[in-house]
Amino acid sequence: MKHLLTMALLAASTFASVADPLGVPDGWASGTTGGAGGGIDTARDSTALATALAKPGPGLVFVEGTVSGQFQITTGSKSLLGLPGAVIRGSLTVSGTKTSFLRNVIVRNLTLIPGKTCTGDFGVGTCEDEDEMMRVSYARGIWLDHLTLTDGLYSNLNILHGSDSLTLSWIRQSFTRTDSSRRFANMIGGSDRNGAEDSLRLRFSWHHSLWGENLREWMPRVRFGNAHLYNNVFSSKTVESCIRAGTQSSLLVEANLFDGTSSAVSFWGVNAIAELRLNRFVDVTSDTVGNGKAIAPPYTASLDPVAGLEALVTPLATGAGANLTWKDLPTKPVSLSPSRAGQDFEISHRAGRVVLRNLSTEAQAVEFLSVSGRILSPRVALAPGSSCQVPGKRGIRFLRSRSLTGSRITILPISH
Repeated sequence: MKHLLTMALLAASTFASVADPLGVPDGWASGTTGGAGGGIDTARDSTALATALAKPGPGLVFVEGTVSGQFQITTGSKSLLGLPGAVIRGSLTVSGTKTSFLRNVIVRNLTLIPGKTCTGDFGVGTCEDEDEMMRVSYARGIWLDHLTLTDGLYSNLNILHGSDSLTLSWIRQSFTRTDSSRRFANMIGGSDRNGAEDSLRLRFSWHHSLWGENLREWMPRVRFGNAHLYNNVFSSKTVESCIRAGTQSSLLVEANLFDGTSSAVSFWGVNAIAELRLNRFVDVTSDTVGNGKAIAPPYTASLDPVAGLEALVTPLATGAGANLTWKDLPTKPVSLSPSRAGQDFEISHRAGRVVLRNLSTEAQAVEFLSVSGRILSPRVALAPGSSCQVPGKRGIRFLRSRSLTGSRITILPISH
């Protein structure tokens, strides 16, 4: 385990990607805001982390260093954010209950490694204990971003029990152990018999992620889910099957790179559909053809060219994984309140342009963002009463303003 921890820290030792802790996701989790609007905690040990995560109401929880334990997010409107090099040694559960679903959670920039070892293989030993390193269940509106997941005992990350509206982005997965054939990555939907909870749910987007060394199966394994998998890299050379389309699943698999994986998509269960398009296959000998038309997602993804995916997704410092540094770290509570729109801003449309007027008594620094959080305009300083305009056909979906006193950050959706 000491080797695993050293490896995880070395893998995260260079941080070249700069991100906003109040970023917003694209895909199925679009609109998820996490802890924006609440207070800020920084946890440096297991007690502090458990206490911060248990606080009611919205909040941003930053993790510093390595914390060990079994942690749970059970209160909604939370952002769990790793500072550079942050590691959870143990497990993380994001979960509500069958009668009260957890909503609006963001987890970003963390490395997870198991807190113990296991022995054995299928049916024997201790690697069969369903000891997931990360689990999402009874939850909706979840964004998991820039995570590094290594050597889960049962699997790295599972999404279960009617969870819905999720986006998973820039996630790096691998195994260092090779002594067990149970080297599974992700299970979406836990049973063919769980349709009462999972049918018409388990909708998720998964993009710009790496399924890497020594993985064997479940990349991911999907039952019932309506999934969009795009711009990912699959590069494990020990694959039995990569993506597994299970019972009543509908998978759109587009613009991914399968490099030396022997197979791409396999079908297990009734009414499993996978639509493959625009993918690149290198030394892949089976399962490269889909079997039908998948359900179209309710958004339009901006696809990166497949030819450049390896250079985009695989580097440790700039690709998938826990490699972010945070810009503009807030030091005071932040707010995300659409109800303030009538007080602080007037948003209108004129001749194909978005017009923003500052109605507040404070000067505001304003940026316009895409649905993925990409900044689409230079930052504009708006004095009280002044206005600005930007073209409305550039994919703008949100505005983000920061009062120049530093007391408040506001993110507002822009309708079209």
